[in-house]
Amino acid sequence: MKLTGKYSILIQVVAWMMYFIIPFLMMPNFGHVSSNGFKFLLLHSLQLNLFSVVLFYVNFLYLVPRLLFTNQIKKYILVLFVLLFSQFLMNYTLDLYFLPKMQFPKVPSNTFNGIAPPKMPNGFFKPQLIGTLFSFFLITILSTLIALFFERIKNYEEKKQIQFEKTAAELSALKLQISPHFLFNTLNNIRWLARKKSDLTEDAIVKLATLLRYIIYQANEQKVALVLEINNLKDFISLQEMRIGNNTSVSFEISGLVEDYEIEPLLFIPFVENAFKYGVSDTADSEIQIVVKLVANVLIFKVSNSIFGNQDFENLENTGLGIENVRQRLCLLYPHAHTLNISENDHKFTVILRIELKNGEN
Repeated sequence: MKLTGKYSILIQVVAWMMYFIIPFLMMPNFGHVSSNGFKFLLLHSLQLNLFSVVLFYVNFLYLVPRLLFTNQIKKYILVLFVLLFSQFLMNYTLDLYFLPKMQFPKVPSNTFNGIAPPKMPNGFFKPQLIGTLFSFFLITILSTLIALFFERIKNYEEKKQIQFEKTAAELSALKLQISPHFLFNTLNNIRWLARKKSDLTEDAIVKLATLLRYIIYQANEQKVALVLEINNLKDFISLQEMRIGNNTSVSFEISGLVEDYEIEPLLFIPFVENAFKYGVSDTADSEIQIVVKLVANVLIFKVSNSIFGNQDFENLENTGLGIENVRQRLCLLYPHAHTLNISENDHKFTVILRIELKNGEN
């Protein structure tokens, strides 16, 4: 609990000034106090108010956090009782010293429409007792409520920080899952090219190095430029195309102002990888379509691939670590700001991902 900061201190100064001044302005016979009497009245009031200031900060900084928040209620009430008694004693002592010195001159009775100005009370158990009690409980309740308010903010921020750290840890773990899974499948593709003694093997290794560089240096960032993610996807598609035959058609369309946005890395590859894994046939014609487009601030990513008779849609929808991984990441990164639809129709398996990009991502 802190009451520091430029505006916080200014607010406190203004509040205490009002607390000190307003009682003077509300005194009905304030204008008839002599200059000498005013001096003693000011000193008397200042010392009483200083006790209120001390009470406020003692309760706010020490009593509430160390006693009330730790369930030491009896001790807390006892300390307040001691402070209240101390204020009574101080008021009585100050009254004995100052009140005889604060003489109010006599004024005509018609000054207050026929009502004589009220006299200053003197004595310990007099009407000022009510004022002392009111002031004490007002300061105590106000400082306690402010302390409770600050404590609630502190708890909220701590929970938010814990949730943030938990989310960050979960995302890091998910990214670590993606990289080995992706690397394993890509190495299998290169091994397949090497067995065929393909001239594309060296080019595949270069592209793999580019992809690994992206994963190591770029994918560790919370956000990457959408253009970088698309370029990484292009390299991945090129790497996959090296192992497929001429009977598979692959198209990749990009539209919209992709240069103006950022996105979480490695969200697209699992879906594209799945399309190449299950949408390619050695004997039948097949088609893979990949679309990335921006409509206003909504990113639409679509992948569709052919389905062959020996493939089961339910298995396709839930296949592999990658897709489930992306589901979890989307829930963590874009809660209530994304939709993921996976469907099968017209012998095609289709994935449509929509992400609403916020203003902080453009």
